[in-house]
Amino acid sequence: MSDEPQLVVEPSALVDDVVSVRLEGYLPGEPVVLDFKTHDEAGNAWVSQAIFDADEGGAVDASRNASTNGTWKGIEPMGFIWSMTSPTGVATQRYQQSELTPATVTIEATQAGRLVAEASHERIFVAPGVARTDVRDEGLVATLYEPGETTGAAVLVIGGSAGGLENARAAALANRGHPALSLAYFGVDPLPNALVGIPLEYFETAIRWMVDRGIAEEGRLALMGTSRGGELVLLLASRRPEIGAIVAYVPSGLVHGGIQGPDGDPTVRPPAWTHGGEPLHGAPMAFDEIDFSSQPVRFVTGFLGGLRDDAAVAAAKIPLENIRCPVVMFSGRDDQLWPSPVLTKIAEEGLTEAAAVEHIAYEDAGHNIGHPDLPSTMHSLVHPLNGIEIDLGGTHSGDAHAREDSWRRALNLLGRI
Repeated sequence: MSDEPQLVVEPSALVDDVVSVRLEGYLPGEPVVLDFKTHDEAGNAWVSQAIFDADEGGAVDASRNASTNGTWKGIEPMGFIWSMTSPTGVATQRYQQSELTPATVTIEATQAGRLVAEASHERIFVAPGVARTDVRDEGLVATLYEPGETTGAAVLVIGGSAGGLENARAAALANRGHPALSLAYFGVDPLPNALVGIPLEYFETAIRWMVDRGIAEEGRLALMGTSRGGELVLLLASRRPEIGAIVAYVPSGLVHGGIQGPDGDPTVRPPAWTHGGEPLHGAPMAFDEIDFSSQPVRFVTGFLGGLRDDAAVAAAKIPLENIRCPVVMFSGRDDQLWPSPVLTKIAEEGLTEAAAVEHIAYEDAGHNIGHPDLPSTMHSLVHPLNGIEIDLGGTHSGDAHAREDSWRRALNLLGRI
């Protein structure tokens, strides 16, 4: 081995950038172990590892060479991030980054159990020049991220049934030149604490607020939603002709019922949405077809069972024929929360007048295919409303590849409006 082996890493990069990790000055053909370590904002440790064989020049490029073993195998440029797991072994533990402070990843290279080189890399969630504003106007609970230079359409970002804000995704959009408003609709004071009876007028207020303040132009405002948020952005666009594009992750072409808080009966689903004071009734759920004794619970069987009621399904369809803008939708073929490929196919078939429709269904991906380049090793969660541990499906690499590809496709669409 060379007297001075080196580990060369980019000092910092945005979270959705591909990072170069290079090793130089090693013996050709010798195995080198790379250990990656970081902490999230809650202080939880996250680790990954890979083993590479140095090439004939005594070098390894982790973005181009195949890992022979570890938490990922093969050529995976960002495997060191998406394959990270928590040493606690808690399957439902999420990577906590709500304040979006930079995260430092330390990297150690060892040969034959001996440390030979080390380096660090900083992952930046909010780019320099991006301004954050907490919004509490007109009853809205939101966070606005504005780039120093706007180069793309504005985006209204809406999350799913876990509630709260989608700040990480909004910030990532602003990093790429898109003003983005992360909008909560329940789960944050003073909003409702459950996904029940949420008025569509609330979201219409947010759309008007963005346009009135010059953040968005009519026809160049995009909607981005995930899961129930994906259902919601399709529902909103079917009623708002000024929407310029839709990006929907694991969405549904049907309206579904609400989810009560922890004191409610999880098998009772009051309407999730209202308009003009009238409830929008959702598609039925076959709760008798869900095995609640299994852990985690696969709700997908209940959703599939409900789809057999043709009349109820027809009544729950979103009037997607009203949508004229381009739409891109993503689903996971191994989604165990709800059948996103089926529900997205229903949406695809209803978008008869849209400017363009793209539906990508990812093999080996589950429900958790949202923000790119965070650990994708969590495939279940304890739902904050009903307290049930829910199976999300997917594999580590399947979710990671879906996240990366869908993010690039989303940015491509947003850059065209």
